[in-house]
Amino acid sequence: MANANKLTLFIVIFMLAGILSGAVIHSYASPRRCDRLGR
Repeated sequence: MANANKLTLFIVIFMLAGILSGAVIHSYASPRRCDRLGR
């Protein structure tokens, strides 16, 4: 149980970090560059 809870907590923290870093990259990158990378 403790290991499963630790794994879940790690996944949640990793997802939050990914969302935050993605928002920072999106705010600093130009829309043209994002459009080219998105396709």
